[in-house]
Parts: sequence; C-alpha cells; structure tokens
Amino acid sequence: ILVPIIKQKREIRFAEKKKKENELAIETAVNQARERSMVKLKKIRIGVAIFVIFLLTVIAITIYYANISAEQSKRLRLQRYAQNLLTVSKTTLLYNGDKNAAAFISGTAYQIYKENGGEDFNPFYSDLYNIINFSNSNFSKLNDNSIALKALLLHDNKLLVADNAGSLVIFNWPKVSDTLSSYKFPKKITQLKISPDKSKYAVAGVMDSIALFNTTSLNRPIAYFAAPISGNAKQCDFLNDDQLVILSNSSLRKFVIPQKTILDWKPRKIYRFNDGKEATPDITVNFTNNDITFNNADNNSLKLAGLSTLDNTIIVSFDYGLIIIKEDSILEITSEKFETLTLLTVDNINKNIYVGDGKGGIFKISLLNYSVASLILAQAGRPMSIACSSNGKYIAMAGGDGNIGIYDIGNELINNYPIVQYRMYSKGTIPFALCFDESNKFLVSGYNDGKLLIWPTDVVGLVRAVNEITGLNEISNLDTWNKYVTKEFTENLLGYTITNDFLKKYELKHIN
Repeated sequence: ILVPIIKQKREIRFAEKKKKENELAIETAVNQARERSMVKLKKIRIGVAIFVIFLLTVIAITIYYANISAEQSKRLRLQRYAQNLLTVSKTTLLYNGDKNAAAFISGTAYQIYKENGGEDFNPFYSDLYNIINFSNSNFSKLNDNSIALKALLLHDNKLLVADNAGSLVIFNWPKVSDTLSSYKFPKKITQLKISPDKSKYAVAGVMDSIALFNTTSLNRPIAYFAAPISGNAKQCDFLNDDQLVILSNSSLRKFVIPQKTILDWKPRKIYRFNDGKEATPDITVNFTNNDITFNNADNNSLKLAGLSTLDNTIIVSFDYGLIIIKEDSILEITSEKFETLTLLTVDNINKNIYVGDGKGGIFKISLLNYSVASLILAQAGRPMSIACSSNGKYIAMAGGDGNIGIYDIGNELINNYPIVQYRMYSKGTIPFALCFDESNKFLVSGYNDGKLLIWPTDVVGLVRAVNEITGLNEISNLDTWNKYVTKEFTENLLGYTITNDFLKKYELKHIN
C-alpha cells in the first residue's frame, strides 16, 4: 500500500524540483537576455553620445570658421571700398585739383584699409599724384615761359614726353617721378614713333632730319635721316623694322635704316575712290630725286597733313582725302563726308584708318575695301589729337575745347557717343597729345601748359566703384563723408559725362 504512495510523492518532488530548475533556468535566461540588452543599449547610448558630440563639434567648428570667413569677407570688402575711395581721391585731384577733398578721401581710405588688415596700396595709385605735379625743370621754357607737351609714347614701362621747345625726357612708368634719361633738340618736337620690333625710337620735328634712338637709351641718337625739305622733318613712321618713311609738306622719302640709304620709288599706277565727292582736283605724282612729290591739278604742291603705316602700306592725309601707297599702286580716297583732314592714326587689329577733320569729326576708312564711315559726330572744337588703343577697342579724341572723349569703336550702336568724356581740367588748357598705356587701362594726355594727366578707360568699373562707395556705411565719420559724397560732387570729381546710351548699354542706374 505504501509503495505507490511513496512513488507518487517521489514523482511529485521530482516534478517540483524539475519545475524549480526550469523556472531558475528561465529566470537565468531572462536575466542573461536582459543583461545582453542592457549592454547593447549602453553601446547604442555611447554611440549616440559620440555622434552627438562629433556633430556638435562639427557645428561649432563650422560656426567658428564661418565667423572668421564673414570677418575676412567684411575686411576684404572694406579693403576694396578703401581702394575705390583712393581711386576717387586721385581722380578728384586729377580733375579739379581739390587737394583738400582728395586728402580727406585718401586719408579716410587709408584708415579703413589699415584697420581691416590691408598692407600697402597698389603703388600705381600713389604715383598718380606725381603725374600732375610734373616738374617743369625737366622741360625747356620758351620766351613766354610756356611749355606745351607735343608728343607722347609709352613702351616697356617707359613714358617718352616731348615738348614744343625740343626737350625729350624718358620717365619710368608708372613711377614718373623717376627720370631715366633725356635729350635736347634745338627746335620743336612734333612726333614720336617706335619700330615694329620695339628696338628703335624715331623723333620728328621742325628740324632738318629725323633722329633715331635705341629704345634702351636716349644718351645720343644712333642715326640721322635727312628730310626732303630742310627744316621740315615733322612726320615719320616705320614702314617695317628696317625702313623709315619721312613726310615733308608734299614730299615723301624712304630710307633703309641699316645702310642709311635712300630708296628709289618705282612708278605706280594711281587708282581713285571718290565717295560722293565731286569737282575734286586729281593728284599728280612726280618721282624725282628719290622722293615722291604730290601735286594737285594746278601743279601746286599738295600739303600732306598726316603720315602713318600699316602692313607695309604708307598712308598720308591731305586737306580733302587720303593717299595710300602700296607696293604696286597709289590709291587716292576722297569723300563728301569730310574735308580739311588733319589727324591720322591706324588700328593694326581691325585694319582701319582713322582721320580727323576740321569740323571736329572722326572718320573710319577700311583698309580692306576703302569704305568711308562717320565714326564720331562733330564735337565742339576741332580735334587736336587722336589715339587708338593697341587692342583695337578704344579710340580717344581731344578737342580744341579741352575735352577728351574715349569711344568704344567695337560697338557700332554707340559710336557717336563717348563711353566717357573728361572735361577740360582747367580753363584754357588743350590736350595736344594722347596715348594709351600698353595695358589699355589708362589714357595719358599732354597739355599746352606742361601738365600730364592720366585717365582710366574702364569707366564701367569706375562707375561701379562709385556706386559701392556711395553705399558705404562702415565709415566712422559718415556725416563728414556724406558732406563730400553728393550727386554733384561725384559727377564733378570724376570729370565725365554719362550719356543715356551708355546707361542703357550697361543697364546702370545713375551714379547717385
């Protein structure tokens, strides 16, 4: 009887023991799973914390460098403002000689520039002061104490300046306070030319011959070439590196430079291009004494006014037209559009000839088809000097009224309007000579009172500079600045007149 009972109890105890073991195993497994889960969660939390720390670090670094970049940007912007201010300061001084205004603006500019990490201004701007403070001791004075600058030439950081008393001076460019060399002729110099290979200068004037210099020095001429008419070596040009052409009134003479010999002119057939011009006496040509002499129909000497060369072609202007001398022919070009031609220059890039007439206009003649076009309408005062930039983009004309206009000859829409016009800087002053610098960023003008001024050709950049300047609000003495920077002041100190066509072309608002 007891055996089954004992067996049953044993089985019950075994089952309870097994149950406890299972419960313990389950509890152990649950605890182990919980521990593993806690370890994973801890790792995730550590990873998230590391990521958050990394992200916050990146954000902090970004904000730090963004602040530095913003500060640098502000400093650079203020430095540009300061440079623009200095440009306006120089232009103020160049245009109207207002040294007080120029000193105030340049002083403000320098203060802004230095306070914002700037070091030195572009040395070029500092030399603009020296341009108008040209020392007259470099040049000769006539009986009336006048000094008229008659010819200019810029080459290889050298500025050649000649006056009406025979002085020829080479200055360092743009630091014109440094005189490199000089030479004195007995009479007036009228023209300076440079050979195509840039190795020789030719000096023309009211003299018996043309003087030739090496471009490295003006210590003494390396050669002289006699003019066809004594005392009338007023015009010359290089036909090529080894040939020089001299113009005297109605005669032309051609030299071989190395041998210093006169070249014979072979007879050439004459062709005539008359653009609506009637009753014009045809020219006749005499080949005598190794010279070409041009006469009109009445056999009177034809007064030739200008001389230039282009692609081994000789171009001369006379009162009612042009004479173009090629290897095998002579072309006579006349037009009803112009009369009394005086000035002459050529554009080597676009193969055009530019002439000025007594009415104050400039005309373009194509060397390709000899068409005549009105480039610039008549201005106030007949043109005193014209110059073409080496890149074929600009032509500058100085009028008898003292104004200088720079024209964009690459844009047919605004040819009759200057992109910039610089007004007469002082009463009675006339620019007798013009030339562009080799970068074509500046125009140099020589005046009848011995002054030498330079003008920027990039008027668009100048207008934008003024727009920036007038919006400047970081200047500490803004009240004083506003007193100076007004609409009238900016127009006057920059010294140019902006036409409506110019504004439309560049979509610019008024500079104020």
